[in-house]
Amino acid sequence: MSSPPDLHSPSPPPPEIQPCPTKTKPKSSDSISSGERVLSFVIRAIVMAAAIPLFFLFASVAAILLLHLWIAGAALRRHRSPNSNLIPNPNLIPNPLDLTPTLSRAELRRIPCCMWRWPWPKDQCCAVCLEKVQRGELYRSLPACAHVFHKACVDKWLLRCPKCPLCREVVRPVR
Repeated sequence: MSSPPDLHSPSPPPPEIQPCPTKTKPKSSDSISSGERVLSFVIRAIVMAAAIPLFFLFASVAAILLLHLWIAGAALRRHRSPNSNLIPNPNLIPNPLDLTPTLSRAELRRIPCCMWRWPWPKDQCCAVCLEKVQRGELYRSLPACAHVFHKACVDKWLLRCPKCPLCREVVRPVR
């Protein structure tokens, strides 16, 4: 039979605890090869080469859009005045369906005609032929608007269109 263990006898020493093997951190300069460095540099260069043109593309599209909006806004402001609501004056727009009868030669004779006796104002001219009225020439003053033209010029005009060449007021002979 076996003898009972002696309680007073020294026990064997415990086994030594070995530390777990750990991976040591590689040194940055030693562990990265030169091929990996070159590859990293090339990838960064490609990304930057793609990002820079995209940035300029979006910036130029935004600039063109803003320029377009600025020009359109300026055009709208230029045509707007405090007294108008952007509705054109119908008297200034020629109507191709206008059925206003033309003047006959008899009606044309009833519009006042005079001879010019004093110098014509410097900044005005006949709106039909674009020449100044000279002293001694015949002119017509239209009754509705008092605009003045060479007699020969405005007679040709009124035989085709019974409206003032400047303001489009309908010309009616004096009764």
